[in-house]
Amino acid sequence: MSWLYPILHRKPASNLLVVELAALTSGDRVLDIGCGPGAAVRGAAPLVEEAVGADPSGRMLHLAHRRSRRIPNVRYVQAPAHHLPFEDDLFTAVWTIHSMHHWGDEEAGISEAHRVLGSGGRFLVVERIDPGKPWGVDAAGIHRITSMMRKAGFADVDWTKHRVGGADEAVIVGRG
Repeated sequence: MSWLYPILHRKPASNLLVVELAALTSGDRVLDIGCGPGAAVRGAAPLVEEAVGADPSGRMLHLAHRRSRRIPNVRYVQAPAHHLPFEDDLFTAVWTIHSMHHWGDEEAGISEAHRVLGSGGRFLVVERIDPGKPWGVDAAGIHRITSMMRKAGFADVDWTKHRVGGADEAVIVGRG
């Protein structure tokens, strides 16, 4: 069923929400960790200096490259969340959308997000509020993520609930 993902999630409302909540400006450099076929990266591209997607899946990156080939300020790299091949303090906004539950080591991935995010930058984590499902979070999961973010050095960590496409989404935000 993984072949359905790129068809069903070309530009879901969650991607649009993150681009809006990140309050992007023309000088921003953004990173989407677990970018999949790159919908949020492409959504950010017209608003920022550079939009970068990182994903461990070669298949997803192939789709992302193909769909973004005419966008000059977009690039993609194959990398897991816990080992991002970027210099420190490179990005002004970093996010992950419906991806953190796939990370092998959430704590290491959050630490990497903090490392590549510049001071004052924003990190957004979006996960569906879906207790009992392997792809969702519940109150304990939200608490676990906010705690890991604080431990990694993020400031002003807080979360909000948004109704997106008929589902509730948790958006957890912290500052670098």
